[in-house]
Amino acid sequence: MNKDLEIKISGTGGQGIIVAGEILAKGVVIKNYNASMIPSYGSQVKGGCVEVQIIISKEFISAPFVSDLNILGALSQIGYDNNLDLIKEETIIFYDNILVKNVKDIGKHIPIPATKYCLENFNTPLPANLYFIGFLAGYLKEYLDVSHLEKILKEDKKLFTEVNLKALKAGYLYFKEKEV
Repeated sequence: MNKDLEIKISGTGGQGIIVAGEILAKGVVIKNYNASMIPSYGSQVKGGCVEVQIIISKEFISAPFVSDLNILGALSQIGYDNNLDLIKEETIIFYDNILVKNVKDIGKHIPIPATKYCLENFNTPLPANLYFIGFLAGYLKEYLDVSHLEKILKEDKKLFTEVNLKALKAGYLYFKEKEV
């Protein structure tokens, strides 16, 4: 296989899962990696399971579907539960510890307080996806640079707000504090 890293970000419709995947994929391309991103929507977009599969590689990506999951980002319980069959012992699961309460004893689970932080600091859970991506930028420093993600966000007229930018930076700073 010509895949360096296989990631799924999964959550509930309305959480900005697809946006998170788009920003992540654009960010790795800036660092000269190839990336594929495939969104998937449940039967009900708002409230149903929404996922994005991201493959990152230095080589051409011939099979853009996740088959050997390295990282799962679970932003809701349904997003977590929907991927249980892909989790292996070596899979790293980053999960929102407010919205994902029931985790299984397989893989390496790392809680991220994305929703908690956003509620406490912005009175809304909406930028939790960006907090999450900021955290991933720290973890995936070989593939991502948080300054590139900030630039992508600032250039998107529909997405850019000071709150979104602050959430992205806060997620990155949380990673730097924890150094997972």
